[in-house]
Amino acid sequence: MLYKYIFRVSWCYLSYLKHAQLQRRCLYKQLSFKEAPSASLSIKDRQESTEITRARLLYQSRKRGILETDLILSTFAKKYLPLFTKKELETYDKFLQESDWEIYSWVIRKIDAPEKWRKSSLLLMLQEHCQDKTAPIRRMPDIF
Repeated sequence: MLYKYIFRVSWCYLSYLKHAQLQRRCLYKQLSFKEAPSASLSIKDRQESTEITRARLLYQSRKRGILETDLILSTFAKKYLPLFTKKELETYDKFLQESDWEIYSWVIRKIDAPEKWRKSSLLLMLQEHCQDKTAPIRRMPDIF
């Protein structure tokens, strides 16, 4: 009798987990990153000051998803974001909306970048930053 009860509870729990997993998959397919409302807002739509924009872009450069891209973008942002104009910040904001693996592949020149980024001064700066042989061992910059 106890075995039947345990089996029934286990079966119910497993079917609940399967149902929850299917719901998450459907929700994930419905809401991709590029379609999320906060990701599609440009700097003009956000009504941010330049300093807040720089801080947000620095944070987004640090917290990407893969360590290689985090390292490249965070050290690049720490070095160049304070020097960027408003237009360059907008370009960098659009660039950060690309996927991590694509950014990494473009920067290390593993694959060719699409036409809109190929001749961009931003991508050229990133590629030079990545190939800087005189740089010391890189680590994530301090937050503060």
